[in-house]
Amino acid sequence: VAAEEKDAAAAKLLADAVDQADKDYRTRAGDVSVRFHFETGAAEPAKKKSLVLVPGSADGPGEPVPGPEDEKAAMAAARALSRPPATAKSEWRSVVCSPSVWRRLLALDPALASKGTSTKAHRDALVQEARTFMDKPDGVDALLRSAGFQKLMAGFAAGKARAGTQAERAAVYAAIPFEIKGEPVTVIEHEGDVLYVSASKGLLWLDVISDYDKTGALVGKEAPAPEEEAPAAPREEKTFLSACTNEIGLFCQAAGEDPAAIEACLRENQDKVLAGCAKALR
Repeated sequence: VAAEEKDAAAAKLLADAVDQADKDYRTRAGDVSVRFHFETGAAEPAKKKSLVLVPGSADGPGEPVPGPEDEKAAMAAARALSRPPATAKSEWRSVVCSPSVWRRLLALDPALASKGTSTKAHRDALVQEARTFMDKPDGVDALLRSAGFQKLMAGFAAGKARAGTQAERAAVYAAIPFEIKGEPVTVIEHEGDVLYVSASKGLLWLDVISDYDKTGALVGKEAPAPEEEAPAAPREEKTFLSACTNEIGLFCQAAGEDPAAIEACLRENQDKVLAGCAKALR
């Protein structure tokens, strides 16, 4: 409603009401979507509105939960999205492309920069650009017709869906604006990349969780190159440590700053780490 409101004063009232609801419900179990809202109060009427995503903080990520039906749905979505749309009307009303997915999409299809709705993904003080494609001509339809998007999804369609590990659930929970405790978290893994997929009731949420470090900042294939190259040995150490920052925070805080102790700890927990970390440990 606030997104479509043309009266700036009324829009601000609506935005303030959403913010108050967010504040009131932030610590209640079952809080799902009040944090997923349009930023209208501070926007000039002539400017295109943007979405704001604020991670949940109530129940925590919870323990891993098997979800075979969710895994089937995730693979079916990946396969369908890797091809041109079969029908004129999409089953998806909204597709949320997280910062990791949006960065990859822009590299594959720069024309998508003018499509969809600008989305700001908040994680503590970090704010990154994402994109939401909704049910309108320059939204979902434009995304599904994109050869770049089809190529991205084709890679994961060749992967395997599974339940997310504890570390992967934590990575997902740090970025999404809804609760997942007691619910399956489904990921598709392909060649070291791990894609979180939530496909339900017309909403598709996509996030390559292996593209982030512990702080939620983007790293990996499409990350900008560092300004200066480090010597070979330190660079290898940095690569190893940065690839496993989520796991170090979860399992190895007692190891302190000692790289050898951290490595030993990670190897003890190797069955619990993300694919990118496991690859760095080989």
